Amino acid sequence: MSKIYKSLGMFITTYTLIIVIYGLIFYGTTFPQPTLKYEQISPLGDREIIFSLGEFLWSYRALDLLMLVGVLFASAIGCIAMLRVSGGEK
Repeated sequence: MSKIYKSLGMFITTYTLIIVIYGLIFYGTTFPQPTLKYEQISPLGDREIIFSLGEFLWSYRALDLLMLVGVLFASAIGCIAMLRVSGGEK
């Protein structure tokens, strides 16, 4: 492998680890704690779920922007990979 691919792989791995660590530090672990029956939330309808999801996304913009950077970076790398000039046929 060339140095470019190794450094790109290290960058992507580091970026992914930073996002995972950021999420775990600020939003807690991904595994829920067991709760007692009276502590469970009541079932919500579709409307309440949609509103709570929208409120979460608009309240935590830093997490949204980090994911946006990842998507834009991946799309740029994909475009570069599709449009690169190959050695051509001889």
